[in-house]
Amino acid sequence: MKLRYSTSTLQILDGPAGEKEKSYAEDGGMKTFIVRLLFLLLLLPAMAETEEWGAISGKSVYPVIESGYWIRYPTKIYWVNNESVLFVGGNDPQGGRPANPGKLSLWNFNDSSVRIISEYESSLCFSRGRISYTTRIDRTTATYRVGNFGEEEEKTKLIESSDKDRGIRYNKMSCKRYPESLFPKGANIELIEGHGFLGWEGGGDTPWPVGGEASVRYYKDAATPPIMLPLKRKDIRAPSSAFPPVYAEWANVYVLQGEAEWGRPPTWANFLPKDQPYPVYLIKPGSGEVTTLHAWYQKGVGNWQYFYTKAGLLVFSSAVRGYGLDDAGIYRVVDRGYEKIIKGIPKTGALSPDGCRFAVGMQYIEQKGVRGPIQLKVIDLCKGAK
Repeated sequence: MKLRYSTSTLQILDGPAGEKEKSYAEDGGMKTFIVRLLFLLLLLPAMAETEEWGAISGKSVYPVIESGYWIRYPTKIYWVNNESVLFVGGNDPQGGRPANPGKLSLWNFNDSSVRIISEYESSLCFSRGRISYTTRIDRTTATYRVGNFGEEEEKTKLIESSDKDRGIRYNKMSCKRYPESLFPKGANIELIEGHGFLGWEGGGDTPWPVGGEASVRYYKDAATPPIMLPLKRKDIRAPSSAFPPVYAEWANVYVLQGEAEWGRPPTWANFLPKDQPYPVYLIKPGSGEVTTLHAWYQKGVGNWQYFYTKAGLLVFSSAVRGYGLDDAGIYRVVDRGYEKIIKGIPKTGALSPDGCRFAVGMQYIEQKGVRGPIQLKVIDLCKGAK
């Protein structure tokens, strides 16, 4: 809105040049001017706040497909294929509140359809067409469904009888249980079925050094001697069965992050100076080949969660300060810098099998001090920035 006024006439120019001007003569015009000016002064703070919050609406430089659904956190999201995503959530106004746990659903964003698979769900796991999830828990038993997606069988197990007590391991990367005897000695974590295992601990009756100097090892299987990788335990942020390595199916590599962090005091063992790059390791199953990628320091961008896509490395940042989103968002690693992909608070993400689309749960600020539901959306990385 533009104003042009004098003591005798107020003209309000609303829109493009040449649009009709509204004039108010001296007789009563000054009163009108004062009223309108007071109204404008009251409106300006609201306009400024609208612009402020509009700037954190989560618009992306890449094409984004909105699902219209929220997801439950910390439940993961999974790709069934390059067009469909498994999630737990809903589309009701109570979006993600504790009283509303959500439903296990399948979103196909090509035809914008969402199909409910189960009204109750916990312990969701999906890998290469295989799914498992709990549908009911009683006092002594748990009922779950497991098998190829769409062909699952319902099973029941006693809650008191744990897998560990029966010598059974559960592979969260394959969604399968298997005997302890298939786990090679010296390994710490299993990869997707058929891809082998990783190990990094030393000491005991193993020939590797104790602590941080122990070699990171890749096991093809339980019988073959391990391949010594050009990494030490102190070099990697060790994954766990709860948080296994991130697998990039399109490139057939596992992503391991470096252990050191920027901003730590120099007395800390894993201090990383800001003028040194942060390493991200890609490990190829079968050969154990290691490729090292680098990300550089930038204020507001963290180094705690990386994904390897066809557009390069993506990294999450949760740098929220005060009431605004500040630097929170998803960034793409570029040459000695970063490109912001989308603004918001990333909570969980998953890469499509073809490496082009990234499904993510993003959280925004509903009002000052209040975060809203975690919105499920897909970012298309292969169509290029706008």
